[in-house]
Amino acid sequence: ITAVASLPIQLDEISGMIYHNDKIYGHLDSGGGTSLYEIDPVNGTITKTIILSGTTNIDWEDMTQDATHIYVCDTGNNISGNRTDLKIYKFPKSAIVAGSVITIAASDIEVIHFAYPDQTNFAPQPVNSTSFDCEAVAYNRGKLHLITKNWLGSDAVHYVLPTASGTYLAERYDSINTGNVKITGADFGAFDELILIGYELTGFANSVLFLDYGFDGSYFYFNTGCKRRLNIGNALNNGQVEGICFVNALKGYISNE
Repeated sequence: ITAVASLPIQLDEISGMIYHNDKIYGHLDSGGGTSLYEIDPVNGTITKTIILSGTTNIDWEDMTQDATHIYVCDTGNNISGNRTDLKIYKFPKSAIVAGSVITIAASDIEVIHFAYPDQTNFAPQPVNSTSFDCEAVAYNRGKLHLITKNWLGSDAVHYVLPTASGTYLAERYDSINTGNVKITGADFGAFDELILIGYELTGFANSVLFLDYGFDGSYFYFNTGCKRRLNIGNALNNGQVEGICFVNALKGYISNE
């Protein structure tokens, strides 16, 4: 990977990203306000601030998109592991209009509320010790795909949600063993390939991409696909890698916070 831009201090907690209309769109982590930022990928400058009216940022962790809508994922749950207000905000791309600061009306924002079908204990847990934290969400084949950050054990679990607003139990599908690597972002490429990004918490804090491809027509991407681990350096060189987005089939961007 090659460094292409330094982001302004305003984006020091950038967590999720998408690539749309030749720009990167990103957001900040928990407590970072309820705005998205349009970023010039050439120099890292902010070219537009998009305020999402009527939303809250408990712990925004990723973004994804389909052909017509953008999804902002309030899915972080690492503090005590007992959130009962997990949600994904959805709004049309057409609502992004000209101007350096714009507001998306609350009436244009839909909400997908969800819970995990296998979470039955909602007692507060110690920080970073839950199976139900998620920092990686990506759209593919008409569904939203959530990959958990595996604070317990080595398996990141794959859940699926519909894209329509409503209240749901996510469907649990399969999992991927990532060892010591904690998953922090995900995106699908033009060849139906899935890339996960993450980092280790021990040793040299290695940064890693997991490439999954060749899966069958089901949603069991990890059970049926080919999996590869790609080491891309360590936190000393890359920072704490958090966001990933594809530009095309062969190119993408990674951010760190």
